[in-house]
Amino acid sequence: TLMLTTVLMLTLTSMSQGHSLDFDGATSNYVALPTFQPSGSYTKEAWIRARTFAAFSNNIVSGSTNAFWAPNGNLSSGHNFNYFTVSDGATMNINQWYHVAVTYDAGTNTMILYKDGVQVSTGNPVGSYSETVQYIGAYNDGSTIAYLWDGQIDEVRIWNVVRTPTEIANSANCLLTSDEFGLLAYFDFEQGIAGGSNPSEITLINRADRCFQQDGTLIGFGLAGATSNWVAPAS
Repeated sequence: TLMLTTVLMLTLTSMSQGHSLDFDGATSNYVALPTFQPSGSYTKEAWIRARTFAAFSNNIVSGSTNAFWAPNGNLSSGHNFNYFTVSDGATMNINQWYHVAVTYDAGTNTMILYKDGVQVSTGNPVGSYSETVQYIGAYNDGSTIAYLWDGQIDEVRIWNVVRTPTEIANSANCLLTSDEFGLLAYFDFEQGIAGGSNPSEITLINRADRCFQQDGTLIGFGLAGATSNWVAPAS
């Protein structure tokens, strides 16, 4: 979904258009991603809009040894149970769209957190990680998939390179070509009938240019109505 935005000194003010996916935060709504997990340096990006925030909840793109999340509305990330390695001290507002990103440089063990194109936290040294799973809207604690997102998520991008601050800010509101260097996964969420009946729309299409398709799978969604479904996001 294209986010139309005015960029001023790398500060983004968004208006979402098109479709996004609504997660109800209560009935195990999440997207299971295939095994294209980054194994070293990475960048994760998304547009997010929360309905509620809670402690130890609101995962955006996380696995079992890495987390990119917003507990209590504070954007955070880390590895191996140190999931506040980088954390934004400013609490996000509910019902407001934000562009968020995290980068991890395996060569320098540096993690950087961005909100609306602005760096909000940095950490070093950050330990390495080993990951076999990845989810949109959830985290795997080893025994259950939990700590769910409550609200909407759109335009998820996963890279196996460290994107620069300029690259993150400049492409946040642009559709990708799907052939960008280092792009592992690109989910634009342009699917389904917004707010309609979508019982068969359970595959989140990966638009990244790959030799074989690696899509996500929707788990636990009602796929009808204004929540737990494909929706047209409000600004």
